[in-house]
Amino acid sequence: MKIELKNKSGAGKKLSQFLKKFGEQNQISSRILSDLDLALGELLNNILNYGYKGNENIFIEISCEKVGSNIKGFLRDDGLSFNPMDFEIQDSSSMSLQERKMGGLGLSIAGHILSFTNYERKEDKNKLEFKKNIKD
Repeated sequence: MKIELKNKSGAGKKLSQFLKKFGEQNQISSRILSDLDLALGELLNNILNYGYKGNENIFIEISCEKVGSNIKGFLRDDGLSFNPMDFEIQDSSSMSLQERKMGGLGLSIAGHILSFTNYERKEDKNKLEFKKNIKD
């Protein structure tokens, strides 16, 4: 299954509706779907907030499929080049709020939820492949 988003308005809600339909069609538990919605929502917000300079037209494609005991898929967009795997995520678990740097929490959350990620930039598009084990 896949969905294409062509504007920023309501993108998060459309993602949630897409995942709900995907979950119903593939008998995925609500806990796994909630985790996936959180992880992909964080990645989507990152793309929307930092991948595009203004309100220009956007292209974001999200794909999911159930393969054995995994959900495999990708996020692809035509925004600015950004590899979330290169982003240094600090371990802030022992820091106070005042000591923590801004940014990166959403990427950290997504990285902990997803079992696998791989990034590539090809033909002026970002593509982040992911996998989520559904037996977690």
